[in-house]
Amino acid sequence: MRFYRGFALMALLALAGGGVIADETGDRVCAVAEQTSPLAAVQADVAQLSLSVEQSSIFALPAALEVPGGNTDADRQKYAENLFKEAERGDGDAFLKLGICYLHGIGLKQDAKEATECFKCASHCADDTLQKNKRLYAEAEILCGICCLRGCGVDKDFIKARKHFRDACGCGVPRAEYLMGVCYAEGIGIGKNLSSAADWYYIAAHYGSAEAKAALEKINRDEHIYSLWQEASLPKDVLARAERGEAEAQLQIGDFYARRSCYLLGNEKEYSSLARDYYKRAAEQGNMQAMCRLMPFFSDSDFNPVKELRDRYLPLLLKSDSADILNSLGSYFFATTMDKNIGRAESFKKQAAEKGCADAQYSLGNKYEVRSWTVDKYLSEAVYWYHQAAKQGNLKAAISLDLCEADEYSDLGETKDTALITECYRRAAEQGDTQGQYLYGLCYANGNGVVKDAALAEQWFAKAAKQSYVDAECLALLRQAAAGDLQAQCKIGIHLYDKSGIDFNGSGLCYTHLSKMWLHPAAEAGNAEAQYYLARCYNLAVPAELNIGRILKWDARSAKQGYADAQIALYYRLNTVFASEQITINRIAKKIGLIADDSMGDVALAWLVRAADSGSARARYILAGRCADESKAAVLYGQAAAQGDKEALLAWGRCYEEGKGVEKDLAKAAEIYGIAAAKGEHDAQIALGNMYYSGLGVERDYSRAVYWYRQAVKDIYSAINHNLEAAANLRDAYINGKGVEKDLEQAEYWASVVSYLDGSSLD
Repeated sequence: MRFYRGFALMALLALAGGGVIADETGDRVCAVAEQTSPLAAVQADVAQLSLSVEQSSIFALPAALEVPGGNTDADRQKYAENLFKEAERGDGDAFLKLGICYLHGIGLKQDAKEATECFKCASHCADDTLQKNKRLYAEAEILCGICCLRGCGVDKDFIKARKHFRDACGCGVPRAEYLMGVCYAEGIGIGKNLSSAADWYYIAAHYGSAEAKAALEKINRDEHIYSLWQEASLPKDVLARAERGEAEAQLQIGDFYARRSCYLLGNEKEYSSLARDYYKRAAEQGNMQAMCRLMPFFSDSDFNPVKELRDRYLPLLLKSDSADILNSLGSYFFATTMDKNIGRAESFKKQAAEKGCADAQYSLGNKYEVRSWTVDKYLSEAVYWYHQAAKQGNLKAAISLDLCEADEYSDLGETKDTALITECYRRAAEQGDTQGQYLYGLCYANGNGVVKDAALAEQWFAKAAKQSYVDAECLALLRQAAAGDLQAQCKIGIHLYDKSGIDFNGSGLCYTHLSKMWLHPAAEAGNAEAQYYLARCYNLAVPAELNIGRILKWDARSAKQGYADAQIALYYRLNTVFASEQITINRIAKKIGLIADDSMGDVALAWLVRAADSGSARARYILAGRCADESKAAVLYGQAAAQGDKEALLAWGRCYEEGKGVEKDLAKAAEIYGIAAAKGEHDAQIALGNMYYSGLGVERDYSRAVYWYRQAVKDIYSAINHNLEAAANLRDAYINGKGVEKDLEQAEYWASVVSYLDGSSLD
């Protein structure tokens, strides 16, 4: 395949991570970079990968569209004009084509940033619950991903590109699954994994992708790696053993089909049914593991006989004293819809934990830790069970112990068991766990549980980086981080936080968790920025209330150092309107010294005032919204607007338009709206369009009005469809040809919007 030959060629040119140049006579000279550190080779690979992606035709931007009716300037402008009209009505396909027009300058000024915005709009339109256009959604997400790969209109970001490709999967556009295969095959935005690449190529080939079929055949032939669905992935004798009645073989085949059912081939139910049947055959012979595997089917209405399975095997499982089965029963009673019983779930988990099941011990520790924010005594229980799990090498438990604070251990009369935590990280790292390698490297970088050693830290960081994609910005910071630079570690944590919710190595662990561990050392050392972002990582938990104690603690520490964003976060958290949260927050706030009595609202406002006094534009904007005195509000809006806050600019413009707190001045309002509109504030674009249409504060200009209305159309939440004046103006413009050509169909659409907004009926 052309793609593989291209990448292979680029790899050969990258001799030992060095660069290839040509002298004036055409002779090629190989300059091999000195391998001064383990990370140098990784950096060379990342740089080479970036160059290869740019040169690969697989990730090429879409070709120019063929303009219907002709190819003159007038034809192209007319075509773009018609696309704008369709986009005004929320047509996602029109947004997609409009983006391509911006890319190639078809009837519009060439603008990569506008093109990318249009692709995003197309994705959001297609994902709208009213449309559910999967094909369009996939195509738009693919284009967004390619723009991220190439840095077209957005910052280059392979990780976000891969996420766009993943989001496009399962929509019946095989190119999405094919591109996921390429990402795994070449390590684009994720660690290289040819087995996963083969799986994605198989899915794409199943959907009809010839490129994917060729790529899969190449991996089969050259690497002897097969997808989950190919015969070679299952030992040939297993079926024969299963037919002879061997329960272990039947269990193995059941697991095989269960894994298949997790992929989007359109036959998930068929694979789940096959898995259930093989589990059932093994269970009939008394195999307890098979009975455990059947538990998800006990309450699955898509499979019959559900009740028969439950009634036959659940009583047998309930009689077992196996730690693993007790743990599975705990999970079953927690998650099932038919037999949900939190009390029984916790009871089984505790029994499993007491019998030595590390997973149950960790779950129990986590449960007690959450409760410790309302009842102090539970913290000792949490630490105890985390210790038991960590002794067995449970990495999640070791991380939880690591994240417990010195003051929390002090309250218990204990100290952090750094040796145990470090040993757990070492075991995970040596077993090839990517997260364990980063964490063990951090131990060497900061001298936690081991002698500080920057060289060893860098070695472990390099091993982790080879298994999970690390971009150039992060790699540049890793060397500093290895030397114990806490500011560099903080920057890495913030950089990874920006990838929140994205799976970082295909294991289900997302960047948010990794970000937390990079931020923690700097936060503990008193870095206010690290403390604020660490609180945000905890805030991303679902539900965030489970981490309310840590969120408040870290925000408070950061806020007390004058970090304005943390002060604003405290204002919102302490000012909660949810009664269910107020008691818990009140107790925790008292515990960490945020409040002395029940007046959380007053304390919350005080933090907001402090942030505003320190010069925070966001705080000034929020505070202005709370001011009963319109003059003071206008001053605060003006201060925030002068700092470039878009929403403050909009609010300040409204002060002048309506004469609130200042003397009414329409020209000044239009000037301020213009600044906000240029920054992409959609409501300001609508307000400015209204002023141009009516000639208020500016000279009447219908063309300029329509221009700003169309900029506002790119608001994915359709702000213009909620503004009565703008909708009425557009209706009038299309009826009378003001700033646009007359178009009764378009006028009728905007008339329907007006009718909906003012509650009247069409004549």
